[in-house]
Formats: sequence, C-alpha cells, structure tokens
Amino acid sequence: MSSSASPAPSRRKTLLSLGVLALLTGIVVFIFREHWAEISAALGQLTFWQGVLALAVGLSYPLLEGVVSWLIVRSRLPRFSLRHGIDNAWMGTFGNVVGLGAGSVPFQTWYLHRRGLDVGPGVGLMTLQYVFHKTAVLLYTTLLLLAGRPWLAAHSDGVLRYLPAAYAVVAGSSWG
Repeated sequence: MSSSASPAPSRRKTLLSLGVLALLTGIVVFIFREHWAEISAALGQLTFWQGVLALAVGLSYPLLEGVVSWLIVRSRLPRFSLRHGIDNAWMGTFGNVVGLGAGSVPFQTWYLHRRGLDVGPGVGLMTLQYVFHKTAVLLYTTLLLLAGRPWLAAHSDGVLRYLPAAYAVVAGSSWG
C-alpha cells in the first residue's frame, strides 16, 4: 500500500491546531489553578540543568520505544526507517491517551498498515513489543524490590505480605 506525501498544512489548519493547543493549555491551567503556587514553588527548586534532565528523561522513553519498534518491524518491512519507528511509538502514545490505555496496539497496527504491513503481522509485532515492554518492567521491578526490600519493610505497614500475590498477577499478565 503506497502512501503519497500530503501537501503542506494550510494556514487555517495551522491556526486551528494552535487554537486547540492554547485551549488545552488553558484547561490544564484552570484545573490546577488552586495548586499553582505549590507547583511553581516545586519547579522553582529545580536548577536549570535538573529541568533539562527531567525533560530529556521524559523524551527518552518514546525515543527508545521508537528504536524498539524500528528494530522489530524492519524484519517485515525492510524500508521501515527509524523515523517511522519513532512515529509509531508516538502513535502508540496517542492511542493510549484517546483509548484510555488500550489503544496503542490498534493505533500502531493502523500506522503499520498504512506503511504496507498486513494487519495480522502488525498486531503480532506490536503484541510482541508489548510483551517485551512488560517483561522489562517486571525485571526492573524485581531488581528494585530486591534492592529496596529493607526500606519497604521499615516504612510500610504489612504491605509486604501482599507483594507475592501482586507480583504473580503482574508476571501472569506479562506472559499470559
């Protein structure tokens, strides 16, 4: 399936996009208006480089997910570029936002279909990526729980007894 390049966005579309962005920003400011002083004080404690680091860490996740998408999908689509992988990662983020956490695979599959990959292999590859992600989270959590167990035991009231059951549920949902 070929995809032709879209023409440059019109001035009207650009203004509409900026208007929607301004409206959403206004909504966020309105929602948090009573906590603005607290938010400003917390942000004011950050140095410039801490703020840059926080933004870099926040952007690193979708970029790394894009690399994973690129590595997985190029086995089926040799012309699938790193840029396509990053776009696919952002499509998954968008799908999760509008799909209330369940939209990444359908949106990414649609994106891959538009790039020429059949739906079946697209769903399979995105599900594989999901399993890899959940397995990585499970491994990191295991390491953090093992390293932080003494602190957790000292600072929580009886939570550790629920940990094996919760861990089993997460492990089961990652591989089941």
